[in-house]
Amino acid sequence: MKNLNVGIYGLGLIGGSLAKALSRSSPELTIMGYDRSRKRLHMSLEDGSITEVLRGNKYKEVDVLFLAIPVERSKEVGRKLIAKLRTDAILTDCGSVKGPICDELSEYTKGPFFIGGHPIAGTEKSGYENCFPDLFKSRVVFLTPYKGTPASKIRMVKSLWKRTGARVLEVGAGYHDHVFAFVSHLPHIVAYSLVHAVATFDSALPLGYSAGGFKDFTRIASSDPTMWSEIMVENKREIVMALRHFKKNLSQLEALIREEDVPGMNRYFNLSKKKRDSI
Repeated sequence: MKNLNVGIYGLGLIGGSLAKALSRSSPELTIMGYDRSRKRLHMSLEDGSITEVLRGNKYKEVDVLFLAIPVERSKEVGRKLIAKLRTDAILTDCGSVKGPICDELSEYTKGPFFIGGHPIAGTEKSGYENCFPDLFKSRVVFLTPYKGTPASKIRMVKSLWKRTGARVLEVGAGYHDHVFAFVSHLPHIVAYSLVHAVATFDSALPLGYSAGGFKDFTRIASSDPTMWSEIMVENKREIVMALRHFKKNLSQLEALIREEDVPGMNRYFNLSKKKRDSI
């Protein structure tokens, strides 16, 4: 693969970590970056994660442009950015919801090209100041290319992600959003809801009495509320379906507790334990 010009639009936790990972593993790459925050741009230039600022005619020099911004803005910004690229260039994104942006840019299969992406990585913290080059190491990145996208373009995006230490899998956008409503979006809802229930209970519940379980389980409730509110809206249909199924299962457990059905609770908990232990 020739020495590529890589662009990263958005230098938060994901975009910043991507810049750090690629600049460390592949110093031959030219990495151009952009962020609305001058502070983030200065920091990324200062530490060498990017080689120059992405702006103006520099978009025509980019071979692969990563869009790493909140999902609410991805469709609008993605459409503007892809129009700035050469016809042989690629735009890919990092959002945790794939359906909306893949629908929005569905005509881009013949150049320039759009390939949906989602790195399964992150922490409850955000911002460039919290990014680090090993964020994607041994993690999975999902790509959701359109049918008809040239294999060479998919390989190019895969190769860049592999340079970060990630494994890359291909799935359909709809399947992706269905699965992640359950395994990512629903867990955040449950964590937020549990902390909200404790915080709004009629009498004070001193959290200082909690053991490690409460802190471990609710860690993700420290994630960025704005980002997660946007994700809920973007994947609303699948998330509502997941919530209905979860509430049905929670009601089943409530009934078992009310009835003091110990064998039933054992079956419920054992099924859960076996599934969790298999991960």
